[in-house]
Amino acid sequence: MLDKALIAAYPTGLKDLMTVSGDKVTFTGAAANMNRLQFICHYMYGSGTDVYGNTQVNSNELRKFAESMKTQLSSATPTATATAEDSEVTLDIPDGSEGLYLIVENDNDETKDPVKQSADGKSSETISHAMIVGTPVSVDGTMCTQIKSGTGDSAVTYDLGKLNLKAEKVEIQKTVSHPEQLIQIGTKRTFTINTNVPNYQNYQADHTTTDDKTWIPKEFKITDNPTDNIEPFTKDTSGKVTGLNNFSLEASTDGSTYTKVPAYDYAFSENTDTADDTNDFIVSLNPSATVLDDSGQPVKDADGNNKTENAILKYQGQRIKLTYDGVITALTPDAKDSLKNTENDVQLDFSNNPNVEEDKGTVTDKVKLYSVKLDMQKADLNAPKTLLSGAKFQVTVPGADASAEPTKIKFAKSADGSTYSVVKAGAAGYDKALDTITLDYKTADGAQPVTIAGLAADNDKAITYTFKETEAPKGYVLGSNPVTFTVTLTPQITKDENGNVVKDKSGVNIAVDAGEFNKFVDKTATLSATSAAADNTFDNGTITVLNTKNVSDLPKTGGQITWILLGGAAVIALAVALGYVGRKMRKGATA
Repeated sequence: MLDKALIAAYPTGLKDLMTVSGDKVTFTGAAANMNRLQFICHYMYGSGTDVYGNTQVNSNELRKFAESMKTQLSSATPTATATAEDSEVTLDIPDGSEGLYLIVENDNDETKDPVKQSADGKSSETISHAMIVGTPVSVDGTMCTQIKSGTGDSAVTYDLGKLNLKAEKVEIQKTVSHPEQLIQIGTKRTFTINTNVPNYQNYQADHTTTDDKTWIPKEFKITDNPTDNIEPFTKDTSGKVTGLNNFSLEASTDGSTYTKVPAYDYAFSENTDTADDTNDFIVSLNPSATVLDDSGQPVKDADGNNKTENAILKYQGQRIKLTYDGVITALTPDAKDSLKNTENDVQLDFSNNPNVEEDKGTVTDKVKLYSVKLDMQKADLNAPKTLLSGAKFQVTVPGADASAEPTKIKFAKSADGSTYSVVKAGAAGYDKALDTITLDYKTADGAQPVTIAGLAADNDKAITYTFKETEAPKGYVLGSNPVTFTVTLTPQITKDENGNVVKDKSGVNIAVDAGEFNKFVDKTATLSATSAAADNTFDNGTITVLNTKNVSDLPKTGGQITWILLGGAAVIALAVALGYVGRKMRKGATA
């Protein structure tokens, strides 16, 4: 077993120390009198110090040795029981099993090591350092916990039975500003991506053809995938993408103080993968960046050539923070005009194996944005199951102060007329947006409810909307006192410790007040939402507004009552006048 693993590490032998003949190893020179364990302990136990303080860290040869040993493990191989507490793991080594232990990692497939996996089953870590650790040993009744190799200045002391076993775990987290607030067309949100660059030092790569075996990572790529109704880009007058809204890329060595990453250290591009949304983009650290000075000119090296550097290695071990603004452009972003998830995915791909250049690790994260919808329909007062088409409504909110006129809410109408989405004042398209909702959506089954989306957005307090009917369906009476009612929506959003919305603990409370029009506004189907649907929309149910063909069904205003009274007085006056004229005529006839 050991010979096979040693040959895997040194296929043609090791100059002055070992020769290889077939599947047999012979030690020579200074190692001539060593057995296999002595050789491993002396020449493979320690090969440098990593960033975690381990002195017995990975070398290219030790990695090959470890991989070979791992393939030879069997049920007869001695094992040790591990117990974990906090961030420490203790191995219980039974008596008689003291010695050298080779620490190897499990295969990073989803079934064997799910903790290390991204959503698609790829590893979220770089390959672990291969390490050999020795247990404490008893010598003449004294427990020895350290071993010293060499003498004088070259001496190295190893802690037996102790190592900081850490692979380079890569994490990614996406957050969004104001997750507790709902969205509408024109809503702007700041998206932040936090991640870390693996520390690649002290690894050696087997795939290089030069004497320098340093691992040179080739990829650290962030791919962002907002849904089509989130606009992240800045564009020129021709519509060509020029960058990201309020984009920033920063790095930090301590996770608290960040500095700007120079533009030459990264690349930005649209994602041209047609399988993804049209507004996807990629930001990646350059593996071969041309260094520029403050004036934007290339920096020259000692030979007069443009100086280059690997930005991935430059920022290894550091935190990376990417931020940009996204603007909501629609609440019905798909071709069918139906409400759809508004969310933002991110994926990070990074080099994670020094011996296989093409191997990549992947981690992902996602944030969701929420909105509220309210359905509205018209029906006959005397036949509530008969839906009507053609009614129009205006929606207002109170002005900035008590003396100000109410502010009209404006809407974008979906192509099929099924949905009216609120457009934020000042947003693109606001000037052309509609200030009237028309209930004229029909299917083969006749008139259908209309969905109003985007209410109560960009706010965490109650908002009251006034709905006023401005046109009745054909054949029905509007009256001089049209149906008017208020809808008050109050977002009640619960967030977890990471700031994400807890969908099943959040909702939007609704209160409808129809006042004197109570019999014309059916609220029995209205819901108080307690969780969002699959499309990230809180559904506040349906309001049915009833119409009549008989004006006498409507509440009478002061103007109508005055008219009736004046009309009655006029009739009386006319009767008196006619009576007087009649008497005069009779008197004339008698004379």
